[in-house]
Amino acid sequence: MKKIIMLSLNDLKNIRRDPMLLFIILGPILLTFLFRFGLPIVDKLLHSHFSFNLLAFKELIMGFIMLLVPFLVGILIGLIILDEKDENLLVYYAVTPITKQGYLYYRLAMPFVLSFLLTIFMWAFIGFIELDVIKLLPVAVVTALEAPLITLAMAVFASNKVEGLAISKGAGVILTIPFIVYFVSSKWVWFGYMVPTFWVSSAFFHSFNSTLLYAMFVIGGIMIHFIYIKLMLVRFQRTVF
Repeated sequence: MKKIIMLSLNDLKNIRRDPMLLFIILGPILLTFLFRFGLPIVDKLLHSHFSFNLLAFKELIMGFIMLLVPFLVGILIGLIILDEKDENLLVYYAVTPITKQGYLYYRLAMPFVLSFLLTIFMWAFIGFIELDVIKLLPVAVVTALEAPLITLAMAVFASNKVEGLAISKGAGVILTIPFIVYFVSSKWVWFGYMVPTFWVSSAFFHSFNSTLLYAMFVIGGIMIHFIYIKLMLVRFQRTVF
């Protein structure tokens, strides 16, 4: 427990001294408030001026918002790791009582837990879609697994924060997945089965209409995320430690 507290305090120090990291961690909370209070206003304006019902696409909107949470959290932890890499702290952690294994467990668990809690908070606070808690929790688990995957991708493919930010911008393409799943016929999206976020969005959308497909995409989503995380983790250990 002392090791976790030490790493957590160090993370808070890094976030506090870097305005960009502070903005990223506050991002999911700010977005939650924005959608909670701003979306109904925008919907009324569009309906009165263009007769367009924005909330008719509330499942799509929520599917997009849900992916924003692990995306931002994953970027945050990834940038912290890159900071530690620049300061040669990763090798230091490996020879301290924290150990390499403890450090890796913490770095994977932290973005997952943060994303899971923020996803539940966002869902409860925005509140314009009703979903059974029994179905919501598994979807939140699959969604939260995106965060450690993004964290590892940044740590593996970037050598510094500048490269990390460039990669995070490119990774933003994953936020288009909900729109593809929602609008494109299922027979044309077979390629999406290789993309982890495809399973997240599919599990979410099917939670409203098909219990069998919902269960399939939840289980499959968990499995494919673990496969990608394992592959990234092996490469991270080879290149960093």
